[in-house]
Amino acid sequence: MSDYRFNQIVPQLILGSVLDASDAKFKPSWSQRRSWAIEAQYYWYNATTSTSYAQTGNIVEVNPGDEIATTIRYDAQVGTIVASIADAKTTGSAGVSTVSIVRPFPNDPSLFASWTYFFKKAVAASHTSYVLSTPVVDVETDYLDQETMCGLLPFTLRKISIPGVASVPSAFSIQQLGGFTCKQPVAKLDF
Repeated sequence: MSDYRFNQIVPQLILGSVLDASDAKFKPSWSQRRSWAIEAQYYWYNATTSTSYAQTGNIVEVNPGDEIATTIRYDAQVGTIVASIADAKTTGSAGVSTVSIVRPFPNDPSLFASWTYFFKKAVAASHTSYVLSTPVVDVETDYLDQETMCGLLPFTLRKISIPGVASVPSAFSIQQLGGFTCKQPVAKLDF
């Protein structure tokens, strides 16, 4: 359907070397963060030109112990996706990072007019009545050593809600990639 390999909508907790900004032409930039923060982000990559693109929300500083809520909402009537991540302890817009994505790969408006159009094309190309997507909670270590990683984790997911999917443990799985063997579980799902 396109030359793009990655199509990631990511409300994320960030620390270390992170993609944390983009310009008006969706050119991403990275920086070194020494304190925890949250940011909503849309990242995509053109495999043909080896070019990365991003649309980023504002950075919100957070602290250990803060309660963070993430949402990715698709509006089929308008055809947009809005991703947000918020610190429940910070009031008003200062505690929320949001990105409103009007269509996939917004640097190239000739591809898809909206997410609704994209999903319809994907269903037609898949020869099924649905599009397979994978909502996940992902911890990217980026070469972090095991002792440091285990010291940063675990965290607790209090609720996972996906329309049409029952919030029961059997609907989700926990995978621990990279061979980390922490004394505590990497994640604990509470339903």
